[in-house]
Order: sequence, then structure tokens, then C-alpha cells
Amino acid sequence: MGIILKDILKMSCFENSKLVSGIEIIDRTEVEGITIVERPDIANWIKGGELLLTSFYSIESDVTAQKKLVEDVARNGAAGIIIKVSDVVPVVSNEIIETGKRLNFPVISISKEVKYIDILYPVMGLLFNEQ
Repeated sequence: MGIILKDILKMSCFENSKLVSGIEIIDRTEVEGITIVERPDIANWIKGGELLLTSFYSIESDVTAQKKLVEDVARNGAAGIIIKVSDVVPVVSNEIIETGKRLNFPVISISKEVKYIDILYPVMGLLFNEQ
């Protein structure tokens, strides 16, 4: 049993995040884990229920590969994807937002100032305490 994504997004570590797609399902999407993703083939390795953190570092200039990653993880049951905008990927592209909307899949944007650990540890702590 996981934690509902809507409740996770209320945590202070998401205070400056932006949900850009999937708002319709966050109150029924269960998160069972959280992990960092920098490989475009991550969909082969997830079980489902994971909230994925990425900067698209390995596919920074390939929007087609970014869309495929979002499609693949959504199809394989990920709870959502958190995209860190930075100098590498300065914005979540319209293509990614539209892909998330088409799939009704939660896509969350965080700023470059947010460190992965600032999200990873609190969410993991909440999940461990719940289990």
C-alpha cells in the first residue's frame, strides 16, 4: 500500500513545484517508491507505483526520447515523473506537457535550486513510516 500522490504533493519539499499534467488523477494515484532516473530505458526496470525524479540529462537535447521515456514509464505503471529544470533542460517542453495530458499521467516540474535529496529523503521517510 502506498501514499496518495496528492498527499505527497502537499509536503513542504514540493512547495515550489508545479504539476503540469495529471491533475485529474493525483487523488487516486498511489506512490509506492521514489527513485532517480537518468537512463532512458528505465521503463524496463520499474515495478509500478514509482515516482521518478529526472533532469533528462542523458537525453537533454532529444525531445523525442524525452516523450518516449514519459510514455514508457506511464505505460509501465509509474506513479508520475518529476522533471528538474536546469541549465540542461531549462523548461518542461510543451511536447512533454501534452504527452502527460494525453496519457493522463502526472508530470511535475521542480526548479534547479531543488536538490534531489530534498525530495527523495522526505518522500522515502513518509513511505517507510506508512509501511
